Amino acid sequence: MDNIIHIPTIYCQEHDFSLQPFAMSCASSLQESLNDKAVAHDVSNIPYPYTMDHAVAWIDSRSQIITSKSDRVDFIIIWNDNGVEKVVGSVAFIEMNTMPAKGHVAQVSMWIARKYQGRGLATAALKMLIQFGFGELHLHKIHGFAHPENTGSIRVMKKAGMQHEATLRGDWVRTIDGKEYIADSYLCSIFNPNSSYERLPADYRSQHKQ
Repeated sequence: MDNIIHIPTIYCQEHDFSLQPFAMSCASSLQESLNDKAVAHDVSNIPYPYTMDHAVAWIDSRSQIITSKSDRVDFIIIWNDNGVEKVVGSVAFIEMNTMPAKGHVAQVSMWIARKYQGRGLATAALKMLIQFGFGELHLHKIHGFAHPENTGSIRVMKKAGMQHEATLRGDWVRTIDGKEYIADSYLCSIFNPNSSYERLPADYRSQHKQ
């Protein structure tokens, strides 16, 4: 990816929400949605309590553009709640690499405020993120992780078209109430059906013996 892409606003007519780049005008609504212990429990890098200082610092650190050197892309989910625009979640690509030598891959990360869960927003937002990743960023593979007991996140990934690839044992360290635990990861992934890459033949070694 040689050009610079400005993070766009993408609309979902079915659920009346949009994916937008982070903006400081959303700080108060972001703080309100993330100041929830249940959300912090499911998303490893969200502190609790979540203060306005946290919200402002996070928004201030988000980029509004995507370049070949970008390692993440963040969208905020804005939903029209009875005429009032509310921050109800976020979807992002993290650990992203759009360089050919690194395989054009990215990991998804997302959260939905507890009040707005169960409305189909997470699945719709993830589908839109995947479409953006394949169509605009030309990613080859997109993957995501969840704790094996986080059935909600696993269900969302599968509804968005991702398939279970593996369960990684002791793959990450999770801090809960100040104590660190080793946790497993349930890995799901999806491949770009229009990828320019060809799959390496299973017998490539025998074909290329000297």
